Amino acid sequence: MQRRVVIKSAIGVIFSAALLIFALVSNGWVFGWFSMGHDAASEGMGIITKDAEELEIRAEAGGEDIGVEVLSSEMQTLKLDGNVTDFMPGVCGSFTFYVKDKSDDEGLYNFVYRVAVDNNQFRIDGEFEKGFYRETGQADRESALAYLRSHLLFFTDKENDIYSGWIKPDDWVELQADAKEPCKVTVYWVWVATYDKIFASGGNLIEENTRLEIAAYYSQEENRDKMFLGGSVSAEAYNMADTLIGVTLKYIYYRVEVLKK
Repeated sequence: MQRRVVIKSAIGVIFSAALLIFALVSNGWVFGWFSMGHDAASEGMGIITKDAEELEIRAEAGGEDIGVEVLSSEMQTLKLDGNVTDFMPGVCGSFTFYVKDKSDDEGLYNFVYRVAVDNNQFRIDGEFEKGFYRETGQADRESALAYLRSHLLFFTDKENDIYSGWIKPDDWVELQADAKEPCKVTVYWVWVATYDKIFASGGNLIEENTRLEIAAYYSQEENRDKMFLGGSVSAEAYNMADTLIGVTLKYIYYRVEVLKK
């Protein structure tokens, strides 16, 4: 709540979106997620706007503004692009939204957006407190979220199944748009399945310069705990972090914030 207040005091328009992905994880502690059974179901992406006097957020280019004041279980939703039937390391997808200037101005304007993933506190399920397994403690919940936010990466571009344009956590992506036309924004996401996809060269998932940027970021001492259980840069620590995600988080969602500059 405090974060939103700070942002609201600094800028005029905020847009948040929740892409609801429900991960059903088998019981028990298994090393890594790779031998665990999974099911997933998508219920779309909800939209929130604050002080949205200048921008509209749409699900379709010619659609209406679907913003709401507060994220809730009753909010309207956007659909996930593609057909995700299993939510586990290795899955990927994208989501698209449109930004439209509501003013009568002509010409170009700039807006920025950022993306994040979080526990789905809006999913109504009495067995799972705010999207977590009930038997989990606060420390494990915080760690699992940190790992999820590092293993599930967002990108601005995808070509020939190769991702580039990494959206660094908490960074803003800036775009320029024509005030007369809705601006289409597509965000690509991938849950990186294995350590080597980020930390070994010659892979076929992430463009090499982008891969090097990600590897350098998470090799820094202050960022290791965000990706590796125990803080050691290794495949074992990476897999153990995936395990903690799987036994801690039941429901997650994506959040997108957009503001006009």
